[in-house]
Amino acid sequence: MLETRSPSGRPLASGAWLDAHHRAKLPERTAFCRRLSALRPRRVVDLGCGTGLWLSELDKHLPSTCEFIGVDADQSALAEAERRSAGWSRPVRFHLADLGIARPAIPEADLSLLFNLSPYLPRVDALLAVLADQAQQVAVRQYDGAAVRFGPMRPEHRATIEDSLSAAVSSSDQFRHYDLDRLYAALASAPFSERDISFELFARRGPLPDECWDYIAGTIEWTSQYLSPAARELLQDWWQPRVNDPALPIYFTELDLVAVLS
Repeated sequence: MLETRSPSGRPLASGAWLDAHHRAKLPERTAFCRRLSALRPRRVVDLGCGTGLWLSELDKHLPSTCEFIGVDADQSALAEAERRSAGWSRPVRFHLADLGIARPAIPEADLSLLFNLSPYLPRVDALLAVLADQAQQVAVRQYDGAAVRFGPMRPEHRATIEDSLSAAVSSSDQFRHYDLDRLYAALASAPFSERDISFELFARRGPLPDECWDYIAGTIEWTSQYLSPAARELLQDWWQPRVNDPALPIYFTELDLVAVLS
C-alpha cells in the first residue's frame, strides 16, 4: 500500500494500491453496492471519494437520475475521479474539502458514504453528528488494522511482525491504523434512530486469483516499510518464497466493519 501525501501532509494510499484493493474485493463490493441500490437514493455523496472507485461501481447499480457527488482532500485523486466519471450518464460533481475540520461543508444527500475515512478524522463522532442533521442515510465501511492476516505463519513470527507494526504506527497523529473500536463506539452513540452494524470477512486462499496478488503484494510492501529490520526480514522470508512459487500454501484475510445508519 504505497503512500502519497495530501496537501495537509496526511498519508494516503496510492492510486495503484487502491485499484488493486478494489479489484481484489470486487465480489464483496458489488454485493454491497446492490444492497445500497435497494435504498433508492436520489443523491449520493461519497466523503473521502479518492479516485472514485466506489462511485464507479455504484454507477452500475443506480439509475441515471441519481446524482453523484465526490468529496476529498486530495486534488490529484479528484482529478482521477473526474476522468473516471467521464462516461457516466448522470449528474456528477466533485469538491475539494478537508473533512477533518470541525464543521466541514458537506452537500446534503439521501445517502452519504464514509468508507475507510475515519482513520483520518480527529472527531469521527462530530462528522456523524453533522450527517445525522442532513443525510437521510449513512453507509460506513472500515477495515480493521488488527485483523489483516497473512498465513500460514509461525505464531512467534506473526507476533513479532504485528508488535513491530503496532509500535511504529499506533502513535501516529496523521492516521489511525487501528481505528475500528473508536468508530464502533461513535456509531453506537451517533444520533441516528436505526443502526445496522455488522462485519464482512474478506478471505482468499491459494491458489490466489490473479487480482489478489497485487493487493497482497502492496499490503506487504506497505507493512514492511514500518517494521523493524528483524520483523521485516521475517515477513519477507515468508513472502518471497510464495512469490517465487505460487503453489506454496497461502491465505489472506481481512475484516471490515459495515454499517448503514438512518
